[in-house]
Amino acid sequence: MGIYIYHKDNGYSASYNAFNLLRKRVCATMGLDWEIMTGNALKDPDKKSEAYKAAWSHAAGHVVYPLLNHSDCSGWWGHRQCENIAGGLDELMKHWPNDRTKEVGLGVKCICEEASKKKCRVRIS
Repeated sequence: MGIYIYHKDNGYSASYNAFNLLRKRVCATMGLDWEIMTGNALKDPDKKSEAYKAAWSHAAGHVVYPLLNHSDCSGWWGHRQCENIAGGLDELMKHWPNDRTKEVGLGVKCICEEASKKKCRVRIS
């Protein structure tokens, strides 16, 4: 069981854990803490709220925002979002080690690039 990202001609699958490790590394590369963004890091409700809002506010300005702020089991990305996600991942992954997390990032990037070129949307399920 896992995530499947696909368009009309091709798809990519990964475990939910691998996909969330990708999002965690994307955040770390952007200087953000995925654990704060998911609400898991801070126990103090006031600090949690402030840190949570600040992190998401920072992420909202980045082209990979739809990758971070999207259900990992349903929904769509339009072809323009895919173009942005592919470009953002390409930039962020430049200095990542060649490991499973980068492999997942490359898979997502590839599907997004294809969808962007074909001007079709990507489904996440």
